[in-house]
Amino acid sequence: MPRTTSRLPASRINVLLFACLVLGTVITALLGNWFMSSVLLIVSAAETGMVVYARRANARVITRINAIEYRDERDVLLAKEGLTAVGVAALTLSIVAFIVVAVRLGDARPDALDLFVILQLLVLNVVWGISNSLVVRRAEGSSPLVSEQSGNGRRVIGGSPR
Repeated sequence: MPRTTSRLPASRINVLLFACLVLGTVITALLGNWFMSSVLLIVSAAETGMVVYARRANARVITRINAIEYRDERDVLLAKEGLTAVGVAALTLSIVAFIVVAVRLGDARPDALDLFVILQLLVLNVVWGISNSLVVRRAEGSSPLVSEQSGNGRRVIGGSPR
């Protein structure tokens, strides 16, 4: 997870998000779409302002977490809880979008936007599976809180069967 102790002016993820926003701004400007270019420029400025505000020494925890500018392990753990809900929402919305595309298409061939929706659902599911595998592997290999089975055959997490 990104930390604010790096030499970068923002967390790595915020640097990546900012670069994507600037790239989108430039591409839409080159294509002559000045409205979307302006919108992306405003979003870039807002993100930059949010990051600068969150990196202040006296920034509140919620401000740092919302800006993806984690200062310590507590921030990271809290952010993981929030991002879990985001992941569930993203998967749910992607499935709904996929169903809409499937119903709308019928026998027609998918266009680029349809393919993007399909690819998005595929990527989210692959990332979800890989991240779950890594988390479980890490937990089983290094944590005394997770054991494979308890007396009743169920996995034990944190000392109590779930």
